Amino acid sequence: DNVKPSKYPNVWNLPVLFTVSSVLAGVALASSLIILYMCLNSWDHGSLLYRMNIGELSYGQITTVMYLKVSISDFLTLFSARTNDGFFWSSMPSPILLGAAGLSLTLSTILACAWPTSDVDNQSVVGLANRNPKTLALFVWIYCLLWWFVQDFFKVVVYWYLKRYNIFGINDSLKLSEGFADPNTIHDDLSRPLLLGLEEVGPAVRNALHQSHHAHMPQSSSRPGSRQPSVEGVRPPSMHRVPTGGYH
Repeated sequence: DNVKPSKYPNVWNLPVLFTVSSVLAGVALASSLIILYMCLNSWDHGSLLYRMNIGELSYGQITTVMYLKVSISDFLTLFSARTNDGFFWSSMPSPILLGAAGLSLTLSTILACAWPTSDVDNQSVVGLANRNPKTLALFVWIYCLLWWFVQDFFKVVVYWYLKRYNIFGINDSLKLSEGFADPNTIHDDLSRPLLLGLEEVGPAVRNALHQSHHAHMPQSSSRPGSRQPSVEGVRPPSMHRVPTGGYH
């Protein structure tokens, strides 16, 4: 997929992740329950589907409608989730992702329309193209697309609210990588800055690491005849291997 990789290690803010994923799933769940109610109520002459001339649905048709709805909305949720706090159109998916989505949704639609009337696990299933109304599959597609915009809107609003009031410390986690560039945050911990790669944290951190390295080296004795500690095989901090590759 088309992504912009971070220069720093990813910091997982799980409360934010759970909140946003719950909103995405909640909207998808609500839309599924609503269309299920609409289908079950389609025999009511005052119902929306009946007035749209796509009412009086059998249980077999309702089963297929729910299959098609879940197939479409779950894939559309992927396109909403991948853009983080932006709308789904803010980042163009890669051709391979679009191709996979197109193939999957096309096959799901064909199966929903052409499935023969039968029982699957003792549940009646009717292909949407095998019985009136023939436009039921089109209605499900339009329904899912409309709810996709609603879902994406809720996601953006939730991100905006979390950032505005710094809920769950979302702004702090976004700025965490900036703290690595402050030599006052280094102290004696050599492992944390090396996670970033020395070329990313700047000369100030390299100097702090250099000073910390020498502070931990054994001190030589000035007494005559004393044995000097061997430092053979110890590389200076500027030659330490870092995860980003190469020696610095």
